[in-house]
Amino acid sequence: MTSFTCCSPFCTGAFCPGPVASSLGLLLVVATAFHTPLPLTEGFTNDATSNIPQSTAGKAGEHMIHITKKIFELREKMCDYNAKCLNRTAALAAPDLNLPKLTEKDKCSPTALNKEICLMRITIELLEFQIYLEYIQNKFRNDEENARAKDVQISLQVETELLMQKVSASSLLTLYIGRETERKHLGPAPWLNSLEVFLEHSLRAMHMM
Repeated sequence: MTSFTCCSPFCTGAFCPGPVASSLGLLLVVATAFHTPLPLTEGFTNDATSNIPQSTAGKAGEHMIHITKKIFELREKMCDYNAKCLNRTAALAAPDLNLPKLTEKDKCSPTALNKEICLMRITIELLEFQIYLEYIQNKFRNDEENARAKDVQISLQVETELLMQKVSASSLLTLYIGRETERKHLGPAPWLNSLEVFLEHSLRAMHMM
C-alpha cells in the first residue's frame, strides 16, 4: 500500500508535509484500498471532536449536517453574534471571491443529476476546503475559536473519507493532482461562509440520490 505521513489525528509520524501533500496522500491511500471501511482511529478522544458519530459511508449526509452546525457555531463566535456579520448573502456577494461551489456542470441539480459526477465534484471541492482549514490552523482570535476550527477541519476530513468510498478513486485522483488553493490570501470568514453554503447544497443533492 502507498504510505504517507500526515499531521491529523488519523495518522502519526515525525514528518508533517504541507496540506496539499496530506490531502493527496489521503487520496492515494483510498485509491489503493478502495471500498475498505475507514473507521476512526482507535483511542481518538480529542475533546473538540469526541462527539463525531462513528459514521460509515452511508451516513455522509448526516455528517454534513453535523459539520454545518459546527461551522455556524464558529461563525457566531467570530461575529460576536452580530446579525449583520452572520449574513452570508452579503459576505459572499463580492464578485472576485471565486470560492468552491456547485454549478450546473457538476451534475448535482434535480434536472441533470449524475450521482458519480456529482459525488466526485463534491469530494474534490471539500478537499480544497480541507486544505485551507489546515493552512489557517491556529490563526483565529483565541484558543476557543482555534479549537472550533480544528474541530471543523477534522470533521471535514472524516466526511471526505466517507465520500471517497462512494466514488471512483482513480477518477478522483486524476482530477485532484496538481490542484492547490489559490485563495489563501482570503481570511477565514469567506471560506467558512462558502463552506457552510456548499455543504447545504451538497446535502440537497445527496438527498436526491
